[in-house]
Amino acid sequence: MEVGGDPHATAPGDGWLIARPSLLRFCSLDTMDATARAVRIYWAETAYGDIREAPTPGPSVSPDFPRTADSLGVWFGPVPEGIRHEVRTHVAMQHSALVRMSRPPSMPSDEETDQQFAVDVSADDELTFTRRAWYVTMVLDRPVVLDDARLRDDSKYWWIDPEAVESAIQALRADALNAFDLAVSAIAPLAPLELFAGRVFTWEYVVAGDRGPVSCPRVRMTGHGFGHRSVGDFPFTALSERLAELGRRSHEWEFLAHASYWYQQMRGESDDQLKRFLWGFVALEVLTNALYKRVSKPAEDGLMQGAGRTDSPETVVLATLINGRKPLAARFAVVAVYLSPSTAAGDVTSFTQAYKARNDIAHGKELLTDQRFPLRPVEMLLQRYLNLAFGLA
Repeated sequence: MEVGGDPHATAPGDGWLIARPSLLRFCSLDTMDATARAVRIYWAETAYGDIREAPTPGPSVSPDFPRTADSLGVWFGPVPEGIRHEVRTHVAMQHSALVRMSRPPSMPSDEETDQQFAVDVSADDELTFTRRAWYVTMVLDRPVVLDDARLRDDSKYWWIDPEAVESAIQALRADALNAFDLAVSAIAPLAPLELFAGRVFTWEYVVAGDRGPVSCPRVRMTGHGFGHRSVGDFPFTALSERLAELGRRSHEWEFLAHASYWYQQMRGESDDQLKRFLWGFVALEVLTNALYKRVSKPAEDGLMQGAGRTDSPETVVLATLINGRKPLAARFAVVAVYLSPSTAAGDVTSFTQAYKARNDIAHGKELLTDQRFPLRPVEMLLQRYLNLAFGLA
């Protein structure tokens, strides 16, 4: 990964988004090159440095991820101006089309879209992307080829028949979900827990040079004090290095895909603490099973060698085994003592408490209050063991 990376990316949301010659040229009389783009934006409760300060002017870039020629860029700090304008325009175009319940070729006029833009920004202050202390902006770009015959010259917004870009957007959407989830799971454990406090939403559309964003109309909805730290506290180098590995090591990390999905569900849930706890424990359970399959043989081979002292991690693990069976707590203990022996005893205790709380909820034994959710231990366990998982060769 190049920190600040692409030479076209020195001005966030400006050069990186537009000055890409390969995406601007017409490749024949009948087709044109364009970019299918997916955007996901998270907000943070803590600002690093000044509220609008960014640790680097450009994005951290993961090339050829999730597919060859794709590019995932991640900005920390303010939402890049180009992306902010694209998203707000995209939302206004969607809303103006849905207000009219129109389909191609009868799309809203430019005047209607301009009016909707003003309404959206005044009605939803999330779309200003200035309400929160800090943001994490993730942009997945994919080169696509469009049919020149579907271009329109009667609108600056609807410059192409929206149905002409639908298949490209659907294909990107299918890959973007897993790509964003994996990226969040790769970098979030390296960052403070509050960095991915909530998710604004995910958008997909097509742009071509200074044209766009265009997509088929689709119903979407958008949707909190903050702290302050020195920008020097932000682990930008570690995050950039992890992102750089996604393209070349994603096949090695496929076993983390399901855990990644539930982990980002937890990170994106800011309103309902019960859901955040439950999604987090699901992620921890899925991660435990995935890691156990990877490390169980060498881990179990070494258990008996280290057993003996009553307080040894190996003895703690052996105590969780029941007549040779390996319930979930035992599988976690095997993983813990192999990957993090210095914290294994405490981690097993935290896991067991969280497991009991989850079961109490599932079995209707008691209704836990927000204050009694063992949420923080689950978050810390996920942070530790996802980092260890991404470090496995």
